[in-house]
Amino acid sequence: MVTAWAVARRDRDQRVPAEFLRDDFAERLLRKMDNYDIDPASIEIEVTEHAFIDRGAKYVSRALKALSKAGVSVALDDFGTGYSSLSHLRDFPVDVLKIDQSFIRRMNDDAEIESIVKAVIGLSKSLSIAVVAEGIETLEQKMALLEHGCSFGQGYLFGRAVGRDEVQRLLLDSSHQSQLRAA
Repeated sequence: MVTAWAVARRDRDQRVPAEFLRDDFAERLLRKMDNYDIDPASIEIEVTEHAFIDRGAKYVSRALKALSKAGVSVALDDFGTGYSSLSHLRDFPVDVLKIDQSFIRRMNDDAEIESIVKAVIGLSKSLSIAVVAEGIETLEQKMALLEHGCSFGQGYLFGRAVGRDEVQRLLLDSSHQSQLRAA
């Protein structure tokens, strides 16, 4: 799964989802994917909750619904950090909830934070929304998340961010390894 990020720019104190400010964002993206023969099911758009409340939210809503209808996955990033609203889960096509790393970092030392993480995981499961824990840095965090039913995670425990060239090399290495195992 490839993830595309909705880049935001600062306009005074308001973050605006720049890509979505044009009403044809979804159509342009879907055309490009079609031009390069990219299956929409292999793409995930990641937005923060700010995109739902800033000016241009109607464009965001329309674009996400069109992309979702085409098969693109929609991830709600940094869930729980300030603007969380359960109505976002009802009103927008959300396929993935990403629990913010600030919760993951503190969950093993703070029972209230751990309860919040467990609640988000439970909510996601009950709504049939995938959940991803961000910022996993320790084996203890990973084990606690697995215990609470979180199957997906990202963070330095698994590896550092890499550049485009390194991703290509890693994918090639992975492909060669798969061929060797299959033989």
